[in-house]
Amino acid sequence: MTMKRAIGISHIPLRARNDEMESTWCFARENNNCMPHYHLSVEVVYVESGTMMGMVAGQEICIRAGQMAIISSYAIHSFFTPDTSRVIVAVIPMHFVPAIQKRLENQSFSKILIEDPEPELVFLMRLLLRSSQGASLETIQGVSQSLLGMLIDCYGLQPTLPSNSAGIMHLVIPYMQQHFMEDINIEDMARQFGYSKSRLTHLFQEQLHMTFTKFLNALRCRYAATLLRSQEYTVVDIAEMSGFSSVSTFYRVFKRTYGLAPLEYALEKDSGKASDTESF
Repeated sequence: MTMKRAIGISHIPLRARNDEMESTWCFARENNNCMPHYHLSVEVVYVESGTMMGMVAGQEICIRAGQMAIISSYAIHSFFTPDTSRVIVAVIPMHFVPAIQKRLENQSFSKILIEDPEPELVFLMRLLLRSSQGASLETIQGVSQSLLGMLIDCYGLQPTLPSNSAGIMHLVIPYMQQHFMEDINIEDMARQFGYSKSRLTHLFQEQLHMTFTKFLNALRCRYAATLLRSQEYTVVDIAEMSGFSSVSTFYRVFKRTYGLAPLEYALEKDSGKASDTESF
């Protein structure tokens, strides 16, 4: 299966990616997209309609309507919608479900893609979505534990095997998220983490299925899009603030990413017409 690269703005809030949530965060989203990231929380995705593509722990998956995906703790993952999709996503922090947390110590789910989930699992996902809109923490906790407990009972766990490849990317991704505005390149990154350029290049392809440059440009364009929506800065300022070496490079990369020039994006976003989907 060959995936067309399309990396979208991450709808997972920073507090979720940093495992700072107090309780489960569950939401419904149309045409869901998110950049490569990881977290201690377990993430469960149910596709109600359409199709969503994904990369989870270096494995390409295609989640069709009626199917689920389970993302274990610390698995690097990203998703994008090639056409249309409607999904329910539940991000469950381990400290919120202590009984399950003990069972998942040094273990991960045996399956990522669940092609024919039990009806009770679908019911629990929808119940969790409804519960997140005003139910008590006790109710949300109970549903979260029931969902993860049933997933364990149905599909089992396996020992979490250490992976040097994933381990280094757990360091590289947050470093780039913090320093994308600077003049960084793969040679400097390789030296920073004690790897050769060719090895780090291979790890980007193996774990993220994209190049270093594409991931860096995705981070910069996402930040630039945020600044454009604020309508507080000039395009020249935004290009510099986002880490681009020149305005012409910014225009070229941004248009390739969003299908619109920066000013066109700002105008259409203001009118509600611009898409958040980034394509490569």
